[in-house]
Amino acid sequence: MLRPCPFYCSVRSRATHRVDPSGRQPIGVVFPRSTADVAAVVEYCAEREIPVLPRGGGTSLAGQTVNEAVVLDFTAYMDGVVDVDPDARRATAQSGIYLGSLNETLAPHDLKFAPDPAWGDKSALGGAIGSSRTSRRSRNSGARPHPSRTG
Repeated sequence: MLRPCPFYCSVRSRATHRVDPSGRQPIGVVFPRSTADVAAVVEYCAEREIPVLPRGGGTSLAGQTVNEAVVLDFTAYMDGVVDVDPDARRATAQSGIYLGSLNETLAPHDLKFAPDPAWGDKSALGGAIGSSRTSRRSRNSGARPHPSRTG
């Protein structure tokens, strides 16, 4: 049996996850603690034809972080670095980690996650990978879901 993950549908929690002027607000907000939580929410919503919106830091300016859907906010609990392998130049991290935190962990190994958004301390890894670009320089950095050597 799954441990229940936090789910909120109050006016305040819904408004907090609305960051554009469209007026759209989520149906509710889920803060999954594990991939099993994510799978359970997605399955539940799919069976009932309820839209699901996975979300990182919500820093997009184009509105793709807001919709009338159940929002999965990964930044509360699924925000860790799982492994760093400096020799392979590879890190494994959860989608909710902020890029600033990821890069702080990678810095001692002379590694950095390539995309460089203006709001790196608020942009989440999942959003960076999901949108394939997170800054005006992302095309030059070859934005890809693995760290690159610095220097």
